[in-house]
Amino acid sequence: ESDGDLVNRGIEKAKDGNLDGAIADFDRAIKADPKDDAPYYNRAQAKWVKKDTAGAIADYTKAIELGSTNPAAYNNRGNARSENNDQDGAIADYTRAVELKPDYARAYYNRAVTKEAKGDKAGAEADFKMAAKLDPELASEESTADSKNNRASRGTTVSLLDGKLTIDIPSDFSRDPDDHKDPKTIAKFSGPDGAWGTVLRGTHGLRPDQLDGYLKMRVSEYNKGFKWLPKDSHLQWLKKDIVTIDGRKWADWSFVPIMKGRKDYSHNPVYTRNLTTSYKGQLLEINFTSNLNTDPKLKEEIDRIMDSVHLEE
Repeated sequence: ESDGDLVNRGIEKAKDGNLDGAIADFDRAIKADPKDDAPYYNRAQAKWVKKDTAGAIADYTKAIELGSTNPAAYNNRGNARSENNDQDGAIADYTRAVELKPDYARAYYNRAVTKEAKGDKAGAEADFKMAAKLDPELASEESTADSKNNRASRGTTVSLLDGKLTIDIPSDFSRDPDDHKDPKTIAKFSGPDGAWGTVLRGTHGLRPDQLDGYLKMRVSEYNKGFKWLPKDSHLQWLKKDIVTIDGRKWADWSFVPIMKGRKDYSHNPVYTRNLTTSYKGQLLEINFTSNLNTDPKLKEEIDRIMDSVHLEE
């Protein structure tokens, strides 16, 4: 078995609650390829859940030493260091996380909490404000005393593709069990009132230079109409652009069916946002939809999920 296979199997065991089995697979993956940072990162995650704080810190550190630029590795090591009362080390890690991902609201928030614990009220207030600006649900300008437990309950950073892809998933979304009969769907999520999201990979080949053509094809398909569109509605495109995220080109496309008599898209159902890129010559696509939920706050939450996406080579 390759180290990648072992890492994937370990991740599956961890999701099933078999942390010891997961760690054993990550151990084997490290022996198979000691220079791969992914098994160290994932073993750190498992150790953190097992409350092995020192072990988690050691593995996050090793992943970083091996070249990981995953901002979640720094953020999560910061959490572990904070748990170990290493406030200066935690702040340094949160700082590196926001350097790698300037819109990483969770890292700003964590740094604010740690600065406040150190008595740096001015620094904490500045970070709370930045967190509130990036993610109003995560923190507010008045929030100056949220606990680490409350912080953790607000959501989690999901790691996919051997730790190369990370997405911040809020607490009102949950990850569905994997369907091994559908290997091209690498993750599915369920949200409030039927909202859902998926991460797809490898449905067909896609080179970076084909991304613009792919976007035009999908827009054309949707413009023709679908049976699932609500009756007496028309499709309104909110975005259909090629954007650059962390140096990588993505197709960022979103739409909503506008119901007859409604002008404000935010109160309409089926708000859907997609991010598509080429990853190792294959399509990688992330999509989240509000389904029939018409709450504008859910649409904002979906945008925060999509804005949190980070993908390494």
